[in-house]
Amino acid sequence: MLTAVILFGLLVLFMLAGVFPVQGGMQTVVFYTPVFLLLMAILATLSLACCWKKRNIFLKKIGFQLTHLGIIVILAGALTGYLTAKKSEFALPISSTHEIKQIPTPDGQSSYDMGFGITVTNFTVDFYEQTEGRLATTPKHFQASLQITPNDGPAISHKLEVNHPVEHQGWRFFLMSYDTESRRYVVLGARSDPGRKVVFAGIAMLMLGCTIMCFRKSEGNNATS
Repeated sequence: MLTAVILFGLLVLFMLAGVFPVQGGMQTVVFYTPVFLLLMAILATLSLACCWKKRNIFLKKIGFQLTHLGIIVILAGALTGYLTAKKSEFALPISSTHEIKQIPTPDGQSSYDMGFGITVTNFTVDFYEQTEGRLATTPKHFQASLQITPNDGPAISHKLEVNHPVEHQGWRFFLMSYDTESRRYVVLGARSDPGRKVVFAGIAMLMLGCTIMCFRKSEGNNATS
């Protein structure tokens, strides 16, 4: 029991780190670090052992089982993402005529074919007013117009902002930064993670299991009283 509590505490710290916004919206990378995956693996092993031990009372303890199975599903999704996720960071000129369909791999030695084209057609930036201790060149908010052109359909325009990624066909695009000198290009981050939805499904199972256990416990206390 104590081991599980300690593991949960450590995982909560990781989860908190993963929800605090950072520029570019890439804070969720903490969920794919070896340490996080190791902690999840240990917790999943303990959960499997616990589920196996309680297998004869599955229906009576369905909330308990869902909670532990949710942890296992989260681990499966995180592991899938760790092994198969694709990520890239690249500069893209601000031009309605410059379209790319391939983006570089992290090592720059190869590229990913996205299966559609992207174009940054426009970019705007707002600055803070100059005050004591703050220059007028400090950006307050910036956004880009991202046009996605599927191979078999019309172009689709999206507003791309910091911490508000655009998603298309499994790819998520993040606005990281921009050319502060002449505003000729923006820097985008891109990520394709097949395990992301699996992780969300595991979280849903975990929350549902905890909710069922809370209601069952509440009903039991009311019956006793």
